[in-house]
Amino acid sequence: SPAEPPSWFSRESRCHMDRSKAADFPLFANLTEQEQGLIQSLWKERHYQKGQSLFLKDHPCSHCFFIRSGSVKLTLLSSTGKEQIIDTLGPGDTCSCHPPEMNGCDGGSLCCSAHGEALTDCHVFAISNDSFARLFATIPSLPGRLCSHLAHKVRSCTALIEDISLRPSFERVAHFLLNNPVKFSQEELARRLGVARETASRHLNKIKRMNLIDIKPQEIVVLDRKGLEELVNGNNYVEAAG
Repeated sequence: SPAEPPSWFSRESRCHMDRSKAADFPLFANLTEQEQGLIQSLWKERHYQKGQSLFLKDHPCSHCFFIRSGSVKLTLLSSTGKEQIIDTLGPGDTCSCHPPEMNGCDGGSLCCSAHGEALTDCHVFAISNDSFARLFATIPSLPGRLCSHLAHKVRSCTALIEDISLRPSFERVAHFLLNNPVKFSQEELARRLGVARETASRHLNKIKRMNLIDIKPQEIVVLDRKGLEELVNGNNYVEAAG
């Protein structure tokens, strides 16, 4: 199981406003300078090493996190330890983010619905739920922005469910490559799509032989997006998947 986050939540320091701007994050884009200054006065800068947990499933969600650099994976674990990656977040993304004043698993703050773990060394900003609630009361456009953000996440989760439950494994891999620009290793892709690593590797090598992708140690590069689109849309699909 994931390691318990340390009580001090990794190395933490006050953010310097001249080093990073709230406007760098889509949730806070196009706010007034005064509103951005308020946000920057409330967040704290944190650094997580690869493999370190930001938060744990079913534990109270005490902070909202904003990824400045690096990547974070959101995962679920089965009772046997099998990992399912449900999302991978990069610079500009937001996680562990929910409307303030919602009741959760402890009768107070909402509980995290997944594990959050650093895929690489990460630089993030964290805003406590109490501070985030104050932002809601102060910045009129923020609730609507958060609703749009959460709607996008729902669509992403729906697409993942569709891939896992309705698509054959080969089509699942091809469709994922077409619609996910984030860097993935073969193992991470397999865990995201709910297939064995050997199955993912076999399908990737088949697509590589079609000169549509290149496979690197920690990255899968799309070489021919149009050809990949034709594959996903059915052209040459039967021959390739066979």
